Amino acid sequence: MSTWKSGSSMCQMCSNKDVKIINSQNIILILVLLIAVTSSSCVIAEKNINSGQKVIESYLNGKSYYHLNYSLNKDNIRLLDKLSQSRFYQNGGQFEILLDKERFPVEAPNCKSNIILRMPWTNPNIQHSVKFIGDKYRLYKKISQIVDEKSDAEMQVILELNPYIKVSNDKVKLTNCNVFFRHSEGAYVSKIKSKNR
Repeated sequence: MSTWKSGSSMCQMCSNKDVKIINSQNIILILVLLIAVTSSSCVIAEKNINSGQKVIESYLNGKSYYHLNYSLNKDNIRLLDKLSQSRFYQNGGQFEILLDKERFPVEAPNCKSNIILRMPWTNPNIQHSVKFIGDKYRLYKKISQIVDEKSDAEMQVILELNPYIKVSNDKVKLTNCNVFFRHSEGAYVSKIKSKNR
């Protein structure tokens, strides 16, 4: 690694103005890199769980988020909230599904029978709230169709296991009976790797 000496020929070749420009450019480059690193989510680990499925650990702003690509079907859905479209919008797109604990791939030793899958509420006052709630309603209708028709169809959804999760020695367990549809800034997030959490 080279070191700069105040009397070196390289320093003497640059004017003070040139040094200030170089330093400013370096600072801007460092800031751009820091923003890029802190504003993006990157997959840093996969943890094996039952049935060959994996929990994906994403890291953002110093915090780990645990996601699961999960298949909803008539065999693992025990109960789905029944909501009219107007009630759905009044609820900010929030709804619940009871899932069979025995068919859920992440251990939940503190749960007796069901895992509660929740779609978080969307604040109606935020920008794009109508679109976000509409997207949730379309998802809700597809899930309702599987339940009502008892069809063999399956629907892939992305779940977030935070905050009720314990990870030790690469073992993943739920500490409570609740999991959530992946959600960020009022919107359901249908993929694991994205710009936002």
